[in-house]
Amino acid sequence: MSYSKFKLFAKQMLHPVMMLFAALYDRTKIEIIGNAIPPTQKLYIYAVNHSNGHDFPVTAKAIRRHFYILADFTMKNDIFADLVNRLNGCIYVDRLSKESRKQSKEEMLFLLKSGKSVLLFPEGTWNLTPNLMTLPLNWGIIELSQLSGVPILPLTINYSGKKAVVNIGEAYLPSQEKTKKENIDALRESLATLLYNSQDCLPTISRDNLPNGYYAEWLEKQLTTYKKLDYEYEMSVVRHEYVSHEEVFDHLKTIQPSFNNAFLWNKRIK
Repeated sequence: MSYSKFKLFAKQMLHPVMMLFAALYDRTKIEIIGNAIPPTQKLYIYAVNHSNGHDFPVTAKAIRRHFYILADFTMKNDIFADLVNRLNGCIYVDRLSKESRKQSKEEMLFLLKSGKSVLLFPEGTWNLTPNLMTLPLNWGIIELSQLSGVPILPLTINYSGKKAVVNIGEAYLPSQEKTKKENIDALRESLATLLYNSQDCLPTISRDNLPNGYYAEWLEKQLTTYKKLDYEYEMSVVRHEYVSHEEVFDHLKTIQPSFNNAFLWNKRIK
């Protein structure tokens, strides 16, 4: 990890050039709804949903402020993407390596304490499911906010053809009194709600009117937005949720013991 004051300053100065590049490279039309980003608060951890290769330039054009982005280390193999990431400011991470994830968190924490915003896609990969508003989120963003004292600003991107609706939520600090799971569930609910509400700004179609093979065609279009995406690898890093021990047995707290349910406590009835 090497971030000199000059390097941090240079990335900031390059930001207007990167904005011009983003406008030329990505012609997606953007409509911004929801909250305006408060001008008095300059520092955020941006939490954005992730579904295709347009998300980075679209987010950059919507926010219009400099931020460092967390990206997968495999993008180093894409000369063009790697150049853009490095010019902008990027933290690379191997999502399958615990040590790499720890190091990337330390880098982001350093940047936040140095007065630099960071952007994460807390789903950890592209959401290519047919029904889920958001995938299960990775918990690191909660700890990052709590350790740095920098608020999380959730925002979502919803696409229809060449149009993107960016819905900006309210910034907040995760509660120190809630568990990590309660905080990450609240963030996921916030992102899902923002994404759902943004659908009012896009054309709608009934499921009954969807043509056969619609999902397969949609999936193919998503993958063409970044042709070097390794689909199998991306699916391998989707975070899976498991029911906790406490949740499994929580119902026992409200059940009134009787001969009919005594087996739940593993007791013998004579």
